[in-house]
Amino acid sequence: MQRKEFEALRARVERLEQNQRALGLPTEPWVSPNDAASLLSTSRATIMEEIKRAEHARIHGLKYDVVWDTHYRKTSSHWQVNPMELRKVIFQPPDKRPYIELPN
Repeated sequence: MQRKEFEALRARVERLEQNQRALGLPTEPWVSPNDAASLLSTSRATIMEEIKRAEHARIHGLKYDVVWDTHYRKTSSHWQVNPMELRKVIFQPPDKRPYIELPN
């Protein structure tokens, strides 16, 4: 890639990020569960339920379609969600998704 093309691409990315910020959209892939719920037009409780099921599956070595460090992660004491990746999974029909039953 030529330097001129690279500079044009960088300027375009900067404009896109400015537009995202102006619209109140994140420029990073990881957001809080509250922000993810807002972006996905769902509830925070739904997001947290998915994380709870995914954590149960991860800890017990079960297969689940919501995966650590792809769909969710935890930094210090805060959960973070990648809404673009999570959207691909949670809006599938229930019969297309694995079922994880949480213990009481």
